[in-house]
Amino acid sequence: MIESFKTILSVQDLDIKMIRLIRVKKERQKELEKLQALKSDIQQKVVQKEGAIMELKKENRMGEMQIKEIQEKVAKLESQQIAVKKMDEFN
Repeated sequence: MIESFKTILSVQDLDIKMIRLIRVKKERQKELEKLQALKSDIQQKVVQKEGAIMELKKENRMGEMQIKEIQEKVAKLESQQIAVKKMDEFN
């Protein structure tokens, strides 16, 4: 009879350990889900930031092109101004 109680107690002990492990497993799964959600959120933010960087690069290139066009216009106007001064001197 004592032997059967020992067997029952060992089975109960294993059952309690199994229940604890199941709880721990569920907690870890919840933590994992939170981490995966956080990872997904961060990845979305990275994609958004990369898009913003691309837009800024485009704006930068456009600004550089405008600066170059203005510099070319200034150079053209300066050369025209020099030509006009020569004409005035000639006259």
